[in-house]
Amino acid sequence: MLPRTRPSFLNCCIKSFVGRRAACRDRAPLSTRPSESHSLRAASGSDWTGGRTLTGSRHGAAAGLAFIGCLAVGTGAASAEPGWYVRGGAGMDWSSATTFRDRNCAQASPPALFGCGPGNDGRPLGARGDFGSAAAFEAGIGYRFLPFLRAEALLGYRTGAAFSGDSNFLNTPEPQPVSASLDTVTAMLAGYLDLAGLGLQLGPVEPFLGAGIGIAHHDIGPVRYAFPGLSANATTVIQGGAKTSLAAMVTAGVGVRLSDRVTLDVAYRYLDLGEVATGAGPATITRTSGTRVLDIAGTKADLTSHGVALGLRFHF
Repeated sequence: MLPRTRPSFLNCCIKSFVGRRAACRDRAPLSTRPSESHSLRAASGSDWTGGRTLTGSRHGAAAGLAFIGCLAVGTGAASAEPGWYVRGGAGMDWSSATTFRDRNCAQASPPALFGCGPGNDGRPLGARGDFGSAAAFEAGIGYRFLPFLRAEALLGYRTGAAFSGDSNFLNTPEPQPVSASLDTVTAMLAGYLDLAGLGLQLGPVEPFLGAGIGIAHHDIGPVRYAFPGLSANATTVIQGGAKTSLAAMVTAGVGVRLSDRVTLDVAYRYLDLGEVATGAGPATITRTSGTRVLDIAGTKADLTSHGVALGLRFHF
């Protein structure tokens, strides 16, 4: 097990920077005591003298190296030990381009919304666009098994996403704007490889890689198809729906040690959130001639996104 950093160790590191080696000798972890520092002094050509301020470029460089090494050892001890922690965070996700399409374009009862074949732009019938950006919030509990390996159980909530795109129905003038709102709840198990536990650490900054798998529950509101080329109020509104899909995540980032027990995480992530779906049911069709209701089959769209997140880890 790694040694626990003492509260006064950072002060000792600062003192070492100005030549106060003797004050730190008895407080530093074993890995930084003088018995193991002769090679550093020999390699740097510095001459450490207790109680004397270092001067000159070579002495200053040696002091700087000693100070950085002191921080690297001193800040990495407590939270690298096996144990539990909790994490909370927030961020923003941006969706990739996607397409709403029929579950079965040949379905006749109830009829498919789009149908089979190319649309007025030559591409398969559907509605193309993206879900824009969403605010993301996460909370979880984790356990560190080894200095380089930990795992988390995470709950996430994404809100504010809204589909914006265009459909390509035949015999209908462009544009054909499409809109809908979306909220998503996720539950995942994730594993992380902390590279600091393998020796890659820059003072309090600790890079990590991670991946996770779980489920995403999507709740999409009514989907509105507008046809301003027909008339100002020409729309078709189909009902929304809820669907739970398999989800996966990969991430890379850095943890910045704020104290022995608190770490700030800054991360990039890519998420595959599975499938968003509308249910079969009534569609309200409004034209200049009036309004009618017609049962329509369901549609679906894949959802992937990438984003950034900030989080705090509190180690017990």
